[in-house]
Amino acid sequence: MQRLKNKIAVVTGGSSGIGLAIAERFSSEGARIISLDLNEAADKPHIHFIKTDVSSSENVNRSFAQIAAEYDKVDVLINNAGISWSIPMIDITDEQWAQMLAIHLNGSFYCARAASRLMIDTQTPGAIINMSSVSGIVGSDGRAAYGAAKGGIITLTRVMAVELAQHRITVNSIAPGPILTPLIKNLWEDVKEYPRDVPLKRFGMPEEIAHAALFLSSDEARFITGIVLPVDGGFSITGKVNRDLPTDGINAP
Repeated sequence: MQRLKNKIAVVTGGSSGIGLAIAERFSSEGARIISLDLNEAADKPHIHFIKTDVSSSENVNRSFAQIAAEYDKVDVLINNAGISWSIPMIDITDEQWAQMLAIHLNGSFYCARAASRLMIDTQTPGAIINMSSVSGIVGSDGRAAYGAAKGGIITLTRVMAVELAQHRITVNSIAPGPILTPLIKNLWEDVKEYPRDVPLKRFGMPEEIAHAALFLSSDEARFITGIVLPVDGGFSITGKVNRDLPTDGINAP
């Protein structure tokens, strides 16, 4: 049985990495996929691409107006678009800070607002999934901006879950740990040792995030809302080890 048969699913950042894995998994379960991204995935005719800058409220509203005109409704929104880099807090520029929050936090808000308005107007019992991160749960070196944005997404998810429950819209968040995506590969020197800190001792794969997203988007999860689901191999249990600390312990003052 196809769990998303005839459902309309919007995936931001759906052209690569986790977003593309979700789009492909949902498509295999019968959903019609719309990807909001800056670049189109190659050789994916089953994915309807709409070029969208999620950090622009005007751009997002225009894209959702197009979706409403062509599809009449939205059943599922996956807020996944993002960027990533690792820079010490004292070295982050104003522009870098603003860009990180604009894409992750503002973008999630703009898309969720547009999608939920359409769900309410069409009386669609929808599902919204906001992609957070273990960086929004635990502190990690170089992740001040990214962690702040992802932590904001967690709080946004909980507030949305409370406000939208009356409209039969569930809102949840997935917090991936170290997942082997193009973004991670770009940070390879910073993250190649991460599996040492993961109880399961490996990177996760984008498809494993897609499995979790499928469950939370399906009718099987209609009584689940407001949660943050870590998919991280246990990483959030331990957090990132600071290897600069002496191995024989630290004397208390």
